[in-house]
Parts: sequence; structure tokens; C-alpha cells
Amino acid sequence: MDLIPNKKCASDPVVQAVAANLNAGLHQIPNHSSLNLLLVLTTSTGIISWLTAGWWGSLSDRYGRRTVLFVSVFGLFVTAFTHVITAWFVNVLPGGYWFPRFGFLIEGLCGRASGGMAITHASLADTSNPSTRSRCFSHSLGLLFMGVAVGPALGGLLIRSTGTILSVFYFACVLHGVYTILVLLILPEPLTHAKARGARLRWRQEKAI
Repeated sequence: MDLIPNKKCASDPVVQAVAANLNAGLHQIPNHSSLNLLLVLTTSTGIISWLTAGWWGSLSDRYGRRTVLFVSVFGLFVTAFTHVITAWFVNVLPGGYWFPRFGFLIEGLCGRASGGMAITHASLADTSNPSTRSRCFSHSLGLLFMGVAVGPALGGLLIRSTGTILSVFYFACVLHGVYTILVLLILPEPLTHAKARGARLRWRQEKAI
């Protein structure tokens, strides 16, 4: 099945009706309607992750980094996956074209990328000594921003070669899925049992005060 979302959306009366209502509710500024919708989604997800990222970080101090990192990456996978299934099964999904909101909600509850970054930094601190720690952090941030630079170009090449915007979400699902499996099955636990036990003890003492 050849699916090109922009052509499908342009011919779908439901999409056009929703777009018209958005435009009418945003002072007749068509170019800004999608930006405002994206702003609402990302802001709400950011607020939720702001409330949950610290809790996930504290949990990783007491029970290990790997499980919490798995939850964070799984939230990113869910967001990409909801976009894919919405494009294919929009007529049967609850909420129709608004279904991706559930993905954003789950991503926020899982701590989003900020929670994953906190766990990554904690893992680097757990597994490096003071003399090499700054270099490990530099490499980690360098790889992160390399991805930020390469990602848009790679996405453009995928769309050009496949003719569908969904190829970007397919690729994101594959990457997040592989990363999730690697974290769950292969990544060793960087936090020692002694440190986790000490963190649990300190946490109980603080709660008892």
C-alpha cells in the first residue's frame, strides 16, 4: 500500500474540517495553526516530564539505571509508534487524528528525553573515574549534538527517497525499538548493589524524618 500522508490529508474531509476549525479558533492564521497545536503538545509533555523526571532519577538511584532508562526510551518509541498507527488506522482509533496525544502523554510520564539524559549522565558517573569523567561527558554530548545535526538531513533524504513522510517515523520506531532491546537485554547495570542499597537506606531515613 502506497501511503503519502500529505495527499491523503489534502483529500480527507475530516482533516480539512479539523484544520478549518483550528484556523477559525486561532484568529484565521492558517500558517500558525499547526505550530500552535505542536506548541500545546510539546509544552504539556514538557510539563509532565518536568514533574516525573526527578522521580525517575531518584528511583534509578535506589533500584538501578537500566530499568529506568528502558522506561524512558520506551516512551520515545510509543510516541513515534502512535504517529504511524494513526496514519494507517485513523478511522478506528479513539480520537481519530488526535490519537497521538496519548503518545505524548505516555512519553511525558516516562520522563521524556530529559529523564533519559539524567539517567545517562548518572550511568557515566557510575562507570567512570574522576580522571576520565569529563571526557566521557564530552563524548556523550558530542554524539548527542551530532545526531541533532545529522537527523534532519537524514530525514529529508528518507522522505525524498521513499516519497512518504511516514518513513521518518518508521525509522524512528526502528531506532527506538533497537535501542530499547539493547538497554533491556545487553546493557549492563552500571549501579552497584552497594550504592543502590545505600541510596535506599538514605531515602528511608529521609522519609522517616
